[in-house]
Amino acid sequence: MGQFGQIEDQRLCQQMPKRNITLCEDETFHPQICLVAIEPVSNFIILEAYAEKRDAVTWNSSIDAATKPFSVDVIQCISDQAAALLSHSQSHLGVHHSSDVFHVQYEHSERQTCSYAPVHV
Repeated sequence: MGQFGQIEDQRLCQQMPKRNITLCEDETFHPQICLVAIEPVSNFIILEAYAEKRDAVTWNSSIDAATKPFSVDVIQCISDQAAALLSHSQSHLGVHHSSDVFHVQYEHSERQTCSYAPVHV
């Protein structure tokens, strides 16, 4: 399956018109670090690769290699507020960074205090 995917990517890249894309980036740990980047409109996984580190340098080289075959320009990154991902998107790619919804909601809920008594039924 992996080989088929690589062959199809190469074949389809030759026909692909230039596109501006957003990348949703994050890491998973199972059991080692796995860098993941998804293009949210098509739900296409641009990057899914194990890495020794999750620093900006590693993100930079991984995304550069993953996007190289495609006719795309990354115009925005969405992720948590990790320093490496902020540096990667703003300094290396030179694109806008947006926080993911989970972290915005989490930060907002942390600031809220409960000012009402719970209702007992």
